[in-house]
Amino acid sequence: MKLRTWATFVASAVVGGALVLPLNAGAFQRRVDATACFAGGGPFQAQGGDWNIKNNNPNAILNLMCPLPDDDSLLPQNINFLNIHGKAASSVGGITASAQPCLHFWDTFGGTCGTSVSTNVQNSQFALSMGHPSIFSSANFNHFKYINVILPFSAGLAGIFISN
Repeated sequence: MKLRTWATFVASAVVGGALVLPLNAGAFQRRVDATACFAGGGPFQAQGGDWNIKNNNPNAILNLMCPLPDDDSLLPQNINFLNIHGKAASSVGGITASAQPCLHFWDTFGGTCGTSVSTNVQNSQFALSMGHPSIFSSANFNHFKYINVILPFSAGLAGIFISN
């Protein structure tokens, strides 16, 4: 009888202990601040204030390259949702901000981009949302992934929300 009681206790302790161990639920989210982005060409951006990066040049668009995290916690091929947050201060209607998933090749010069999303921005916050970028699935996993964000005059970028 004592052996049976002891065996039941040990089995219950093992099962109970296994149930309280922390497990990875599989969902992962990450936010990337706009200051991680690189402005390609020209002194068009101002940092600080209401925007992290803002296009101050009325004669040109601001092209930002924003790197995506690429580690074991959030592999780019597992990204299911991207949301790019920004703000526009212009009262001029019909200006457009856009974003597209891209990659730089690791083994040669060059890169390529996927399908872009865009939205009209005017005196308000805006979000550019995209589902899983197919370019990340079909690409060699060693390539470097980023989001190309194009901002019109007076529009700024706050950051990027990433989720798997």
